Amino acid sequence: LLGSAESSLAILAQLRAQVLENRPALLLFGNYNAGKSTLINLLLDMDTAPVGDIPLTSSVNAYEWRGIRLLDSPGINAPITHQEITQSELDKVDLILFVIRSGDVDEAAQFEEMARLLAANKQICIVLNCDSSDPQTVQAWHARLNANLLHYLPAAGISEQVIDTIPVLPANLLTATKARQTNQATLMAMSGFTLVESRLSWWANEQWQAARW
Repeated sequence: LLGSAESSLAILAQLRAQVLENRPALLLFGNYNAGKSTLINLLLDMDTAPVGDIPLTSSVNAYEWRGIRLLDSPGINAPITHQEITQSELDKVDLILFVIRSGDVDEAAQFEEMARLLAANKQICIVLNCDSSDPQTVQAWHARLNANLLHYLPAAGISEQVIDTIPVLPANLLTATKARQTNQATLMAMSGFTLVESRLSWWANEQWQAARW
């Protein structure tokens, strides 16, 4: 009986390891100051990921959120050694969450990197981190982002059909952080973060339901 129990525990441990290894993974990608760590802290509802104006994430840090792995990357414009760390994780993830700050919406390097990932058949979602919650201003940034997608991506061989499938979720992550700290539901709704959270929750559920294992 003892041997049978030990064998069963070993099988359970092996199954658990397979489940943990095959959990859906989401990698946050973009410039080092785009708001990736801020977004992770909002999703986790705690100040866990380091936030700052200089590169503070020197490796791909992993967090748990609703049964999936959230990976916080150093950033496109981080030092080359940090980029190499990020690249090693890209093939392992199920979704790349591209965080673009409104002030960087015209930066070509981001769209060139996005085209490379799309050419490799990676699934992408964009969070447009806006420095304002004014609807007209947000709409203008959103339109500018769409124009750049249609300018840079087709030039790199990405079809407009593929571009049309990329979700773009505008949000003011700074405002969302203030809303969380002061417990203001109205301010949180104005920030746009609620839409980001619900869209990512939907994606996580879809990943679990479609998991082959």
